[in-house]
Amino acid sequence: MERQQRRQELEADVRRMAATANRRLRALEKADLTAASNAYRYVERRHFDKDSALAETRSGEMKFDTALKKKTHAQLQHEKRELERFLYEAKTSTVKGTNARYDAAYDTYIKNHPTVNLTKKEFQSIMRTAGFRTFVKQFGSSQIQNLMEKIQDARDRDPLYMADLEKALGELTVNTTLDEFYKSALPPEVWMSNNAEEQGEYIPDASAWGDDAEEEGGWLTLDEFLALPKKQSTRKGRGKKR
Repeated sequence: MERQQRRQELEADVRRMAATANRRLRALEKADLTAASNAYRYVERRHFDKDSALAETRSGEMKFDTALKKKTHAQLQHEKRELERFLYEAKTSTVKGTNARYDAAYDTYIKNHPTVNLTKKEFQSIMRTAGFRTFVKQFGSSQIQNLMEKIQDARDRDPLYMADLEKALGELTVNTTLDEFYKSALPPEVWMSNNAEEQGEYIPDASAWGDDAEEEGGWLTLDEFLALPKKQSTRKGRGKKR
């Protein structure tokens, strides 16, 4: 009898937490933050791996499983641990938490690069573009500052630049040169006035992303972004410790 009562209590806990977690998943989807949230992406990978803690709604959306009657005690304990990790440990399981991480990334970047005056909305839009990771992998993290400055210039000249930028990022391949990318992404007067050769050579650093960069769909996480090195000056005498 006591064993049955413990089982019922465990089911009730899991069902309650699953309902909360599923509301958070739907909220992240509604806010278009699924790629921005590390917590959402973790659950997405577990769902892809057919984790027993996850199931699908009738419309095909992933969710934490609430059909618990046929689950073993071990499966219930496993789902409870996954729910606790998502609800109480992950900082990006909520819309508020995910936006806070983006705010921190924006503030850090602007602090380190005072010449950039992109708005927070523009910055977030770039970060959420699927091809941003591909750009960094292809051309090296040292080109991020150059990209931001060109985007800033393009914004001032053409308010519709972002559509071309997102299209160009999505079409990046290993055969695309930096100059070709800027030609397709930005207004002619921008890439011609400050072409890639004037910025010095770029050094690809694909090794920084590990072997799974392609498998993760091209998204650059906030932790990865914040870990990127600051742009170093190529002028003689700069960039050295004093």
